[in-house]
Amino acid sequence: MDMGCGCGVISFGILLLHRKKQLRVTGVEICRELAEMAKDNALNLGLQEAFEVIEGDIKCLTRDSSLAQSFDSVVCNPPYRKRESGRTSPSSLKNLAHFEGETTLADFIKAGTYFLKTRGRFYLSWGSERLVELMVELRRHRLEPKRLMCVHGHLDNPCRIVLIECVKNGAPALIIEPPLILYEGSKGENIPHERAVKFCPFIKK
Repeated sequence: MDMGCGCGVISFGILLLHRKKQLRVTGVEICRELAEMAKDNALNLGLQEAFEVIEGDIKCLTRDSSLAQSFDSVVCNPPYRKRESGRTSPSSLKNLAHFEGETTLADFIKAGTYFLKTRGRFYLSWGSERLVELMVELRRHRLEPKRLMCVHGHLDNPCRIVLIECVKNGAPALIIEPPLILYEGSKGENIPHERAVKFCPFIKK
């Protein structure tokens, strides 16, 4: 399941299907406009049989017993900025992607636990400034952090994003991976770093 799949262009689910055609992915998106875009993009990419899109709120979907403990993996990139914590965009869709609304971090994590099978994997991209809050919520909902990677724009930049892999009902044992540097070159240059391209070939396009 890809919670908050957006329009599908750069959703985790779509990227995974480009690598592993045999997967079946369910994308969930609360915004009707984005959900329709995701369906159209899946159709244009020939992935409509493998990528299903559900328009709805994850908090409501946790009342659907047919979805309970039915997924091997859940991925999400929830909005990690609190409301009124930064500069907003004239685009309401961009604000929806960047700022928490009625659906909070705790809601995403609680939903992840609900959808996952025992020993299922939960993958999340999150803002580093709220890492402590994230760790507390993960533990509270029985999602044990197993691997963590810090993402930096350039080598001398502070970490802004963290990537985390968790296991539902897993035993404590956290590995801190080497940091992922996205770009190299002098200030102002955004030349994709060799390791970043290896990690995600799409960054080069």
